[in-house]
Amino acid sequence: STHDPLGLVELLRRRCSNILLCDARVEEAHVCSGIGGGCCVRAHFGRLLETLERAQECCGCAFVPPPGRQGDLSTLFKEFILDPDRLFLSFHVQYFVRTV
Repeated sequence: STHDPLGLVELLRRRCSNILLCDARVEEAHVCSGIGGGCCVRAHFGRLLETLERAQECCGCAFVPPPGRQGDLSTLFKEFILDPDRLFLSFHVQYFVRTV
């Protein structure tokens, strides 16, 4: 769909345990400014962050840092942007127990 061109929400609805997501799209460039780099994160990963936020609501899941890391998604994305030596971004999906 146009709201989820990578098909991520459907994979989360199926409660997949391993998802490898590759996105080669270039998002519109913005000048990064502001305290904490929030603008920078949205400029680079805006569509993906919007999709993840929507997925949390509709799929009953949360996104957490990998073991040994702290912070939220925005922090992980910002660290990735600021470190040119990092080749990939990794985070985990935590699914909530479904109730009937």
